[in-house]
Amino acid sequence: MNLALEFTPTAGTVLGCDLAGVIEQVGKNVATRKVGERVAAFVHGGNDAEHGAFAEYAKSTANLVWPIPESMSFEEAATISIGTYTIAQAFYHKGRLELPEPGDFTFEKEEWVFVYGGSSSCGQFAIQFARASGFKVITTSSPRNFDLLKSMGATAVFDYHDVDVVDKIKAATGNSIQYGLDAIGLPETQELSQRVFGPAGGKLITLLWANKTRVRADVDLSFTLVCTGLGQAFDKPGAHFPVSPEDTAQMVNSVAMIPRLIEQGRLRPNPLKFLEGGLAGIPDGLKYLEEGKVSGEKIVVVL
Repeated sequence: MNLALEFTPTAGTVLGCDLAGVIEQVGKNVATRKVGERVAAFVHGGNDAEHGAFAEYAKSTANLVWPIPESMSFEEAATISIGTYTIAQAFYHKGRLELPEPGDFTFEKEEWVFVYGGSSSCGQFAIQFARASGFKVITTSSPRNFDLLKSMGATAVFDYHDVDVVDKIKAATGNSIQYGLDAIGLPETQELSQRVFGPAGGKLITLLWANKTRVRADVDLSFTLVCTGLGQAFDKPGAHFPVSPEDTAQMVNSVAMIPRLIEQGRLRPNPLKFLEGGLAGIPDGLKYLEEGKVSGEKIVVVL
């Protein structure tokens, strides 16, 4: 997350990516959503002056918002979209891991999905989506988060500080891993993630730029960037991302999964830590984040 904080937005843009609220207005051709409906969404904050969650009235494409179940609060819903959209893209998009999408009834497979950084926000969602798709999940975290990740559905959790963690993961999975997600995205985490794969190799997705140094030629290493699914071209440092109809179509399909999985009890938000103070409390939240105090939880500043 400290790396993400370094992506400086352009002056004059509206910040904020995750949002939840009540629909105040819909476009004249929108038939799928209605005024007064409780919804949540992910928008590309910091990219332009049209979109951003921290606006008085946030704007989103109608087919990229999802209805909030009555059992869920706005505060909980506002922490879900960017993480779940990211993992759905990484797992189900053709050209990424291409895992089977969750059905209403899922039988556990003998195959494993490896998640590096299971206690991160995206890591927790990755565990739940992989389980919903029927896979066993093996992940890494600090020991203090082992119980949390097992409650999310992880079959086994190992300490990433352990010098023998690669050997232990291979032993626990019968040296059979073919699918992996690096939810941290650093060069060293990408390298470790490649080393846990079995002799058949496989596919590894990282949530930040893929490291050019490969330690396994038989592991297809690539990255995913959720903003490509929003139907807008954009730039990041050193790269231009054009509009991708394929990414948008996949995201529209994945958005429909979210309320269904929540209502089925197979998807829940990260544990939340609330900070008071409104807008004045945001710097405290950012400082808490930058100092590395966040572990296994999502910071929510109540405005």
